[in-house]
Amino acid sequence: MATAQILMPRMGTSVHEGTVTQWLKQEGDELQKGEPLLAAESAKVEFEVESPYEGRLAKILVAAEKTVPVGEALALIETEEVISPEEEVAPVAPPAEKAPQKEAGERRGFLSPRVKRLAAESGVGLEELSKLSGTGRGGRVTEEDLQKYLKGRPTGRAEPSPEEADRIPLSRMRRRIAERMIESARTTPQFTTLDVADLSTIVAWRRENSENFFARTGVRLTYTPFIARATLMALSKPEFRVLNSRWGEEAIFHFKAVHLGIAVALAEGLIVPVVRDAQGLSFVDLAKAIQTLSDRAHQGNLRPEEAAGGTFTLTNVGATGSLFGTPLINPPEAAILGAGAIQKEVVALPDGSTAVRDRMGLSLTVDHRLVDGWVAGKFNRTVCEQLEGFDLAELCTSLT
Repeated sequence: MATAQILMPRMGTSVHEGTVTQWLKQEGDELQKGEPLLAAESAKVEFEVESPYEGRLAKILVAAEKTVPVGEALALIETEEVISPEEEVAPVAPPAEKAPQKEAGERRGFLSPRVKRLAAESGVGLEELSKLSGTGRGGRVTEEDLQKYLKGRPTGRAEPSPEEADRIPLSRMRRRIAERMIESARTTPQFTTLDVADLSTIVAWRRENSENFFARTGVRLTYTPFIARATLMALSKPEFRVLNSRWGEEAIFHFKAVHLGIAVALAEGLIVPVVRDAQGLSFVDLAKAIQTLSDRAHQGNLRPEEAAGGTFTLTNVGATGSLFGTPLINPPEAAILGAGAIQKEVVALPDGSTAVRDRMGLSLTVDHRLVDGWVAGKFNRTVCEQLEGFDLAELCTSLT
């Protein structure tokens, strides 16, 4: 019988830690291959870790509510299956924890997602955190260190009494959203540029063809794939590659593929599934991918990797009727484009006459370290032009 390790998986290139939120099996339980073993979360998403083998859960190495680095062993499984030498370990109990040791350098300043969330909720800034003495590995500040510090720290903002307010505990998703938005606002200098696109042609075509489109493709035709396709066409132009990039300490990284994030609003918050390699998809395939990911998000069936690794994000600020918004960037991306509600407006035409047109506002927020104002404004105008001159011939061909 072999003994294999279950490791904390990496959920995205920028994710370095994960937190075990709940063990779904106990030591000694029999396991089936593919059976959920534990629930965990990273800074971006909640996920389940499945058993890669049929066997028995021999030892739990990391307790619930503990945060550990990616790649650290979470549990040991005894199995009769053949496993690789890299996964096999001696069937022994884990060693006792070593006393914390101080290490210089970046490990001292590294903060886990849970510490960042608690600090944000408690109004503790990064400068204040940097002055704390940590007992974690390498001198890092742990959640226990911060909780101990908070007990002796006057906050100046006591919780309201039950007579004053109803207290609603924070969900894990709301905590993650708070952390990501604080990170976005604090680390990225951002500005938003606004423009308006005439969607009259698209609105009329969709009105006439949506039923036929659904009958032939099985896809509910919304405006999102039109906006996504127009955005991808604009991003394909060399002068706009910087909007599909990432800021680094020593360099700027221009991505060769567009992994398009589509923000989806759920009852408990917002999640951003990612259409990978979106630049190579036809309109129909793009619409199918967006619908599939959106449906999976609403059903709670997204895989962790489906909500990670985006390079550019679209968000629907018009879902509630808003014409414009100022969306915050999803770090470490360079830009996010918000689409407003479509409304009928009386506009002046080039020949001096007037007409009622279907128009939509576009709100583009960019990382000012990467994108200058002229480039941002020109990109937003280019997206508008792609929408106004949308090539409907491809759609008509797909429906014949």
